[in-house]
Amino acid sequence: MKSRVLVTQLSSRTSSIRTVLSILLLNRCVNVRSFSIRPTVHVGSSSIQSHSITHGKRIPSATFRVPTQRSSTNTPTPTPNTTPNMSEQTLVDTASSYCASHGILMGARSPTTGLPLPQPYVYEPAPFSLHPTPFPRDVFEKCYEMTPVFNGVVHTMCKGWGVDKVGEGGGGWLKESVRTAAEGDAEFTGRLVSLATEVMERGRTQRVVLGILRSDYMLHNPATTSSTDEEDNEEEDLHESIPLQVELNTIASSFGCLSSKITRLHQTLYPGLHNEEGDLPVNEAGENIATGLALAVQEFVRQKVEANNRDTVEPVVVMVVQPGETNSCDQRDLEFLLQSKHNVRLIRRTLHDLATTSLPTNDRHELLLPDGDDGSSTVTAAVVYYRAGYTPDDYPSDV
Repeated sequence: MKSRVLVTQLSSRTSSIRTVLSILLLNRCVNVRSFSIRPTVHVGSSSIQSHSITHGKRIPSATFRVPTQRSSTNTPTPTPNTTPNMSEQTLVDTASSYCASHGILMGARSPTTGLPLPQPYVYEPAPFSLHPTPFPRDVFEKCYEMTPVFNGVVHTMCKGWGVDKVGEGGGGWLKESVRTAAEGDAEFTGRLVSLATEVMERGRTQRVVLGILRSDYMLHNPATTSSTDEEDNEEEDLHESIPLQVELNTIASSFGCLSSKITRLHQTLYPGLHNEEGDLPVNEAGENIATGLALAVQEFVRQKVEANNRDTVEPVVVMVVQPGETNSCDQRDLEFLLQSKHNVRLIRRTLHDLATTSLPTNDRHELLLPDGDDGSSTVTAAVVYYRAGYTPDDYPSDV
């Protein structure tokens, strides 16, 4: 039998990701731009994690990547008999309780309208897969190894947005590719294209970019097996399958932290699969995202010291969120990880907050915001991390 890994899945809603919006946000005059990820590999909506800090053209040498980790000799491995055989209903009950006690939750929605409940802090278990899914180990590793390549392609296209002609960097090709969409959707995509062009013509203030990307894959089997044995067919189909990339998300990709918890849920339900062979690999995506954000803050501080800037304004990560966000548990996990492991603060603001409360900028074009309940103190955005802004619904007015 060929080697395989078992991977976890956390279901999510599909959101429209606009490439041109990523370019626009990447080149805003705030200091560091970051992207979020859903960082686990899974069948049905498969994903590979990566994040990188790039400085200008030095993509290969500046790539920051935390590989998937497997259980080490320092981590006790439960025996297969730790959890007795359970019925499907018992597994559901146990998993639901695990979700509640470990924060694998989403804001509750009305069963009749599907809209978020008006009461805050009313939660329900996030949708998840009860069983881990078999996935060919070689395909898993191949997809993971491809992530720096895809990251480099995306970065090249972003930084070349100001180029008008095809062939003079990625921007010319990208502009031409989105031109038809911009003409057909003038109110949203068209305005984003115009704004991205305007920002690039002004000149970029920050040359360092933090990218946290999510690449989604599905397995495809181009051939039909001839075996009459159903189990053999499934095994053969699995290992004859090839990965096809569904999309590469660069903005507001969710469930980075919840996916890590889903992996730990499966390790609890099926401890015999969490072994030295990595059949159920460790998923530390939430911690890795927090590390990437913390490194970006460190770079921001380094630049200020290098410029002999000794002001005392606290640098923070600004997470741009949607009003009434139902996925706040996933988002706030990052906030708590940054605070506990890196002593970095993360504050949450809506696009409306930024438009109406931002303070006059300084000569370094930093994004300055009032802080505290009374707004008496000031913070500066070292990293702007968008979990909103990818849909026309996020822009109800021109304010």
